[in-house]
Amino acid sequence: MRTEDTNTDPRPDETQGDESLLREIRETFSAYKEYWREAHEHRAKLMRYLCGDPWDETDRKARQDLGRPCISHDELNQYVNQCINAKRQNKTGIKIEPKGNGANDKTAELRQDLARTIEYNSQAQATYLQAFQDEVEGAYGFIRVTRRYVSDDSDEQEILIAPIPNPDSVLYDPTCKKPDWSDAERCLVLDPMTVENFNAEFPDAKVTSFSSEEISMAPDWITDKGVVVAEYWKVVKTKRKSTAPSGRTIYEKHVVQYITNGVEILEVNPQTKEMGEEIPVVPFVGMQRWVNSGSGAKRRLFALPSLALDPQMSLAYYASQAAEEAGLSPKVPYVGYVGQFETDAEAWQTATKQPHSTLQADPVVDASNGQVLPLPRREQFTPNFGAYE
Repeated sequence: MRTEDTNTDPRPDETQGDESLLREIRETFSAYKEYWREAHEHRAKLMRYLCGDPWDETDRKARQDLGRPCISHDELNQYVNQCINAKRQNKTGIKIEPKGNGANDKTAELRQDLARTIEYNSQAQATYLQAFQDEVEGAYGFIRVTRRYVSDDSDEQEILIAPIPNPDSVLYDPTCKKPDWSDAERCLVLDPMTVENFNAEFPDAKVTSFSSEEISMAPDWITDKGVVVAEYWKVVKTKRKSTAPSGRTIYEKHVVQYITNGVEILEVNPQTKEMGEEIPVVPFVGMQRWVNSGSGAKRRLFALPSLALDPQMSLAYYASQAAEEAGLSPKVPYVGYVGQFETDAEAWQTATKQPHSTLQADPVVDASNGQVLPLPRREQFTPNFGAYE
């Protein structure tokens, strides 16, 4: 979803030409994609576990090729659901309190009413909950603050709190230091689409049939199957002298959004300044830890089940082993001499699968001593279920 704005003023002087800007966007995309690669892979693994399939594709194929079971007893979703349900009962909402510049409880209450109206019109509770679920299950989620026209026949706009359904579509500035990432200076929101859909949505684009030259220029953006369209958000800083007696140097900030496919700037929304000083893509992130794995400290994000994946995989192995041993249990648990099963033969054939009140066996005499041989006996087999549990 892109920001709508009716302002068509020229692009600000401090932005670069298209070629320089496109090169910056492609380099930023490649760097951010590599930085967040491990987080995306970890999230994909978490989603696989939470959807009931902890088995690695190679291990699953190896076991299935040999006819061995691959079982998973889910132990993760109960804790995830407990956390999410607690959030449903304790709803999130914007809270405004007066602070300085003549603010008081009355003005704060008026602003609170406006915020509540925005949340209501945006169905924000569902948006907050989805982002929180993304955070709990996969370590990160995102929402956006944007605008939309009040109606088709009006130029008036209203603020909207909107969801970002796929958290992996956001590449956030990895250099941000604040816990809420509010100091981020760049962000990309990706929207992969087919060439046909791209041409329909951007009929005025200069490039509509992508040649090998465009593909080689931006291989991460363009393939023979589709095009990645991205919102590129950037915080632009302007240096000026403070009006304070000290005359210190300060930086004014504003936000610009570009729409691009990596080889062309498709739109500049708006072509002047966005409202506010922060990128209006809001992160919901889980526990953050800076971990040094030998090449310097790097941010790692943890979801609720992150450290429970190995225990869940161990349980899958134990359950599969128990099922495999159950399958190896003898299918004919009674042993007797030839001729003993001739009477009531049908009942003997189904004795391991159907309950019978009686089973009859023919007496067989031992030729060496004239004594009747013992009745058929049941072979004992005890799987190691208790040990596995």
